[in-house]
Amino acid sequence: TGGAMASSGFDQGSFNPAVTLGINMASFVHGGGDSSPSFGAWLLFLLTPLLGAVLAAAVFQATRVVEYHIHEVPERAAEREGEAWQASEDTEVRAASQGNVFI
Repeated sequence: TGGAMASSGFDQGSFNPAVTLGINMASFVHGGGDSSPSFGAWLLFLLTPLLGAVLAAAVFQATRVVEYHIHEVPERAAEREGEAWQASEDTEVRAASQGNVFI
């Protein structure tokens, strides 16, 4: 709030890059200011911040691959847990048949 109040005397200041991109794209498409913008200009003004948000999310996820890496599919983990349990049970049965007892 303090930064916005301190820079309020400047014209065309923006603290949101997505809004700035939208305003600049609309201005570029229509070649400057227009007293009555068309529906396409309004649509462009509304959708370019959304495009900026999608691009920002993609860059964020691409730069943090480790945080979004899924190490193992849950079904495979359950299968492996079942295999490990079966192997453990087989080992105990073999040990008991040889006279060894696990506590």
